[in-house]
Amino acid sequence: MQFKLCGVLRFVGLLVVAVTVAGCNGSDHYHVNGTVTLDGDPVTAGRVLFVPTESGRTAVGAIQSDGSFSLTTDGVTGARAGHYQVAVRPPGSAVSEESTPVAIESNIPTRYGNVATSDLTCVVDSSSSDGVQLSLTTKGE
Repeated sequence: MQFKLCGVLRFVGLLVVAVTVAGCNGSDHYHVNGTVTLDGDPVTAGRVLFVPTESGRTAVGAIQSDGSFSLTTDGVTGARAGHYQVAVRPPGSAVSEESTPVAIESNIPTRYGNVATSDLTCVVDSSSSDGVQLSLTTKGE
């Protein structure tokens, strides 16, 4: 009887792990790629933060020298489906959405470093892999 119970418990444990892993990589998680420009020219370094408007985890992407970025959430490629506020920060700045970016010499206007002032939003869904364009401007700085 004890042998059968151990086998059942082992099976239930594996089932829980399998369901948890499947939930983390479910169909509501999408690849998000894009480009960041400033006055039409590629931003060549920095970070993009996608902060969910509802509860959830922040997705982050490093801006490459050609202005492109790809998001990850807690080390997993992509972001969960939903509505996001977006911030663009210079290289070396804090990743946390609660923090105010430290003044680092950058051509990225400071208003874009905070989701409350950037006015950048994005909806992540099945079309997000087509590319997100974040067009920043120095107008008004």
